[in-house]
Amino acid sequence: PRLPFSVLQRPTRMPSSLLAAARARPRPHIGSEQLKYQYFVTVHGLTFLPGGTCPSSNLSVLWTRGSKTAITQEAAADAQSRSAIFGQTLTLICTLFRSPSAASSSSGFSEKLCGFALIRHGSRGAQTLPKCKVD
Repeated sequence: PRLPFSVLQRPTRMPSSLLAAARARPRPHIGSEQLKYQYFVTVHGLTFLPGGTCPSSNLSVLWTRGSKTAITQEAAADAQSRSAIFGQTLTLICTLFRSPSAASSSSGFSEKLCGFALIRHGSRGAQTLPKCKVD
């Protein structure tokens, strides 16, 4: 019996415009030294300032770097002390790049941003509260 499709496919050529765009794309880490580091962040707790609202639902702290994430277990905020205690250590493995152009910076490494966010877990799902970025 004859199949309604071809099992063997010919390789397709990339259009010259796409090929030129791929070649022109900046590659900032070519020639850089790659170093892997494991980072540990201990989230002890957080306290809500007077005047701000203290959520009654469970909270967690999310740490992101690119597509990598680490998150604490949920903790409830105490209404009287206006604080939530986590006492957890998060860990991520990151690749840092050291390039000749970054040697002039104080650390010698290219910028590598990561983010921290406070997540509120409610009946309607998770909601991001404050967040920040750190190099």
